[in-house]
Amino acid sequence: FPPDDIRSTFPPEQLEWVAKAVRSLGFLSSEPGGLATSALRYILFHPAVDRVIPGMRSPAQAQRNRKAFDLGPLRSELIDRIETTVPEVYSGWR
Repeated sequence: FPPDDIRSTFPPEQLEWVAKAVRSLGFLSSEPGGLATSALRYILFHPAVDRVIPGMRSPAQAQRNRKAFDLGPLRSELIDRIETTVPEVYSGWR
């Protein structure tokens, strides 16, 4: 990752966890907007979250973030599948 990308600071075990989680959630790629939009939809509409500050570096990314909001919450069966596929967050984030 480029030096200005936060992921360039992740320790190897965190990068490994993230890569595995992304591979496991590949089924979200077929959802409108793909994996990134689906991930944002998950967190935007999660009942335990009251603020979301998504990153964006371009107008296209800002538009994709807006699309996530416009699409609304994910279907409950998708939420269940996400939570079954990746049941825990990275241990360093707890």
